Amino acid sequence: MAANELMNHFVKTFESNAIHLVQQRYSKFRSKVTEKSPGPTEKHAFRVVDARGLMVARVGAVGANANKNTPTVYTNTVYNDRVVSSVPYVTADSFSKPDMRRMLEDPQSEIYKAMVPQVGRMYDDVINTAFFAAALDSAGNSNAWAGTTIGGAAEAFDITDVINLLEAFNADEIDPDEEKFISISPDGVSKLLVEPKATSVDYVNARALMSGQVVPGWLGFTWILSNRLTIPATTQRYYPAWTRDSMGLLVLGDLGFNSAMDPGQSFDTTVQLDIDIGAVRIQDKKVKRIHVLE
Repeated sequence: MAANELMNHFVKTFESNAIHLVQQRYSKFRSKVTEKSPGPTEKHAFRVVDARGLMVARVGAVGANANKNTPTVYTNTVYNDRVVSSVPYVTADSFSKPDMRRMLEDPQSEIYKAMVPQVGRMYDDVINTAFFAAALDSAGNSNAWAGTTIGGAAEAFDITDVINLLEAFNADEIDPDEEKFISISPDGVSKLLVEPKATSVDYVNARALMSGQVVPGWLGFTWILSNRLTIPATTQRYYPAWTRDSMGLLVLGDLGFNSAMDPGQSFDTTVQLDIDIGAVRIQDKKVKRIHVLE
């Protein structure tokens, strides 16, 4: 195969395999938030409507029948849109002709294992940072995170934290049928797996011990294992908990691909993957956290 033909075939195969793999895996958080890919004329914002409170009783004016000819009582809807800006991220590498010949067809090759996971990790890092960062609204105000924190810097993670977290969601009148996510570290998983109430068949399915994971849906949460959670201080970590509509992901560019042959580097082929994304917290009371000592 001629050099140009090899390069062209490699580029097309690399691009299609990379896009497929990024869409299928590697990001743990992306599918758990509200994603928006606006057009060129759309605002980079997520609409937030404040709670409308109680309905009012219909009361007639003095001397009028209470059931008709009464003024309409309005409750104005208050909008507090959250605005997000995106940042472009790139990763690039060059590959020699022997690299391309050996690895170009296999989507499980070391090239993909080295580069593609970077994209998924970047999505996760951007979303994870937005959990507790200040969120800008449409009025230009910076809204610091002021949600519920369970546990503390000197407290190890245990089942009580999860119970208190669920209680906090219920106290804020979050719909019990709304899917709630929680992300914990490997240390958190280990602590739950030695907790009798987390593994006993009296409480959960015995698959927890067989799989080494927390049973899906346990205590009302969808569980996500992550090594990339916020570390507020040495030996401490935040375990975020949220609903899908509480976090927004802006995707202006989802995995762009560029390639070129570099004559200054023995005509090796350079490939670059890029994304243009940003994230923001949309609804404060639906994002909570457990503060743990690890």
